[in-house]
Amino acid sequence: GGLGTVQSDLKQSAAAVASFETAAKRLEDLLAHDTDDERLKLQLALVLNNWAGEQVNKRPGEAARLHGLAVELLRKLAVADGANVRVQRDLGLSLNNLGAALARSGEPQRARQMYGEAIGIRSELVKAAPARAAYKVDLAVSWNNLGILENREGDRSAAEAAFDQSIELYRPLAERLAGNAAIQS
Repeated sequence: GGLGTVQSDLKQSAAAVASFETAAKRLEDLLAHDTDDERLKLQLALVLNNWAGEQVNKRPGEAARLHGLAVELLRKLAVADGANVRVQRDLGLSLNNLGAALARSGEPQRARQMYGEAIGIRSELVKAAPARAAYKVDLAVSWNNLGILENREGDRSAAEAAFDQSIELYRPLAERLAGNAAIQS
């Protein structure tokens, strides 16, 4: 997956897709011999997400399929170890990404559902660790994405409510960053 990420950063999309596909196949082969290796499953979910990210603009349906595979893997890991924060965070990210791919592929109902699940997981992470700014940013992103979807679908009221949730999360973070910048000057 690392080579694919570098290729993606260098805007070598076709090469990145091939590298992600190769990495996914290698990880699947390893998992066939060690089906309980959580580390390999997490790595495969990451590769699938990165592969999907490379596909989302040109092939959103394929991106949705790949994100769906990542979500499926992460759901199983979450059931096996619900206290694993990394798995929960990765699942929230994957659900959010799946929502975005579904929205691009013309499936707003399913996208809305995925954003809702991502918001639920990310809200629980914020409740469990309210001082973690990264969790608040993750949650704000999902609310923002839901707002964009609702706006595109013509539900201005739902869009406004989602955007308000996002702003409510971003505002204190922005104020804290502004305060840090003032201290540093």
